Amino acid sequence: VASVYGSYQFGTNFNLAFEGLHRYGNDIFTGKPWTEPNALWIEGVLGEQHGGRGINGVQHGRPGTNYLLFGYIASGFNSTGAYENITSTASYRAVYINAPNGYSSAYLGIHHWIGANSRLGLFWQNFALMPGTDMPAGSATCPGCYLSNDTKNAFVLESLFQF
Repeated sequence: VASVYGSYQFGTNFNLAFEGLHRYGNDIFTGKPWTEPNALWIEGVLGEQHGGRGINGVQHGRPGTNYLLFGYIASGFNSTGAYENITSTASYRAVYINAPNGYSSAYLGIHHWIGANSRLGLFWQNFALMPGTDMPAGSATCPGCYLSNDTKNAFVLESLFQF
C-alpha cells in the first residue's frame, strides 16, 4: 500500500488537506489485481483552527472563536487492510467508521474554542455504501447474501483537550 498526503494553507483562515491511497498487488483468492484498490480523503478547515503556540510548543486557540471543518472520504472495497488506513492522516479526529472499505463518508462540523487548550465540536456525518458496491453479508441462514444499500447519518458532539 502506498499513501500520499499533502496540505496547503490558503491564507490564515483556510486550509485543505488531501490523502490518497493505493493498494498494489493481487487478490489472494483470484490472483487478479485488486478491484477498487483506491481511497481518498479531502478535508478543509475554514476559520481560525490554531491561535498560536503555548507552553512546550503546543498549539492552542483563542477562546470564543469558531472554525468550520468539512471533509469527504471514499474508500474502495479493497483499498485498505488491517495495517493501513485512510482515516488517520488528515486530522486528529476520528471519523467513526472502523472499516471504511466500500463506503463513502461526508462530514460537516463546527468547533468552538472554550479555552486556549479545549474545544467542543458538533458534527453531522453521513456514511453510505458506494454505488455499485455489493457488500458480502452472508451467514449460516443467508449464504451468499449481499448488501447493495447501506446509508446512515450521525450527529456527534465531541470534545478535545490538549496539553
